[in-house]
Amino acid sequence: MYCSHCGVAVTKGLSYCNQCGSKLNGNENVEKSPGLTPGLLVPAMVATFIFGIVVITALMGVMKVILGLPVDAGRPRDRELP
Repeated sequence: MYCSHCGVAVTKGLSYCNQCGSKLNGNENVEKSPGLTPGLLVPAMVATFIFGIVVITALMGVMKVILGLPVDAGRPRDRELP
């Protein structure tokens, strides 16, 4: 709920605004902001994580091409024993 005089958020049930002291009308049109539903939060976090991994992998591939590194640059090579 918001004060119609100063616009500050006030607690429901108060009859006067704590900020400006004006009388609050209990029948004001209260605009509720859409809440964040926990049901969509976890899938959104998982999708963001997977998207991030894909982007990082793609950027690593682009860097390999730009730097001209061979594909097996990070693998240990088999050495022949003398």
